[in-house]
Amino acid sequence: MSTVPNNINISTSAVITDVHAAPYLPPYAHYCIGSFLVLIGFLGFSENAAVLYVFAKSKQLRTATNMFIISLAISDFSMACLGNPLASTSSLSQRWLYGETGCKWEAFVVYFFGLASIYNLTCISFDRYVVIVKPLLGPKITKRIAGLAILIGWFLAFFWAVVPLLGWSRYGLEAAHTSCSVVWQSKEPVDISYTMTIFVFCFIVPVGAMVFSYYHVFMTIRNVSRTGVWDMSSRVARRNLRIEKKMAKTIVYMASAFLISWTPYAVVSLWAAIGNPDDISPLAGTLPAILAKSSIIWNPIIYVATNKQFRHAFYEVVPCAGLKEAMLEREQKMAKDPDSSDHEGNVGTNVGTNAVAPETANKPAGSKSSPKADEETFNRVETVVEELDDDTDEVRPTTLKVKAADRGNTIELEEVGEKS
Repeated sequence: MSTVPNNINISTSAVITDVHAAPYLPPYAHYCIGSFLVLIGFLGFSENAAVLYVFAKSKQLRTATNMFIISLAISDFSMACLGNPLASTSSLSQRWLYGETGCKWEAFVVYFFGLASIYNLTCISFDRYVVIVKPLLGPKITKRIAGLAILIGWFLAFFWAVVPLLGWSRYGLEAAHTSCSVVWQSKEPVDISYTMTIFVFCFIVPVGAMVFSYYHVFMTIRNVSRTGVWDMSSRVARRNLRIEKKMAKTIVYMASAFLISWTPYAVVSLWAAIGNPDDISPLAGTLPAILAKSSIIWNPIIYVATNKQFRHAFYEVVPCAGLKEAMLEREQKMAKDPDSSDHEGNVGTNVGTNAVAPETANKPAGSKSSPKADEETFNRVETVVEELDDDTDEVRPTTLKVKAADRGNTIELEEVGEKS
């Protein structure tokens, strides 16, 4: 966010009049910010490069839903490569190094890939809503539909990022004069209109979509776990409760990562536009932008690394045999641990990726189904096992399966009949 002091003149073309101005933060603050940006760039590059490499090597992971994850990794990887180096080197130098053209480029790149990540996260949440809450619509999310949704998200991100270059608002130095973004503090009507529009369509709408989607996903699983006739002391009831708790924690992680990364940036930018920008110190104007850029290291952890299928595919490409064996051994111990979060299925990612929602989720209040029916329907949310042939998309059945058309996803239903 650009909370530029009054002695710096920024024209309508975002001209930088004093790239060698004295630092607006103390030297140690610049060094800390620069070092943190270097760390963000390194981790963001490494994590997202690993994600893309694993998806490239593992054909069975390239499902329609995982196309959204791949798109998210591409946007975060691009941010780390193209947007981070300019700001980090300028921070370590305590001044902007790359002139007006470099400022526009850095602002456009960061803004473009940042918005692309936001729209990708929105698509992921909606996909999980459809697959879990509206199972009859799940098969309709084919690779073609997923690709179209991704294309629309990238187009919207490009549109919002390019219009400041065309005259609807403009790009300029941010508060610390070591990075660039939209000039939020301008009181010109054209700039205020852009800021308000961006706040609605690039923050309020995505947040609303995620809240709506994840709320209904959680309530669907919660209803399934509590509408059966199982006694709460039974194994099935205890397992269902663990699944419900894991889903709650996963949703909290997803929502928290997004809100912590982007809310400060959105709020400070809005205040700079409609309030008094002099109330925002250079440090307060700089930290939210750094938090937003840090999202590139959280997304791979939350949306990919918690997926058991991805982890197994990652182990296969680890070049060190000793490290691979240690990872596989740890995975096996986690699978045997009854209290392990992965033991009861990968609710955090696989529910959204592969599961089919139970039809009993929306039963009328007071109605009950048989224990066997509840056991099977909950397993459809809980247990996800894909056994894809390496050369084809054919699924090798091992037990009862439910296949979502054109998605290559198999849900194995455990034959268990414990009663209370």
